[in-house]
Amino acid sequence: MTLRELLEKIKNELLKRKQQLALDLIDGRVSDFESYQRNVGKAEGLMDAHQVIDDIYEKLDKEDA
Repeated sequence: MTLRELLEKIKNELLKRKQQLALDLIDGRVSDFESYQRNVGKAEGLMDAHQVIDDIYEKLDKEDA
């Protein structure tokens, strides 16, 4: 498995987890405001991690060029 393949698998898993958080919010599975805030924080963290992977892709592309 190459580094790019590994990063792509991680990126896909992050996206799945973010989608599950969104579904939980939409379905009303959040019992209180504190839980809502926690889930929003998790979603933001997942988006940050996704951005880090995109940044690594850019660095790899520059090194390959």
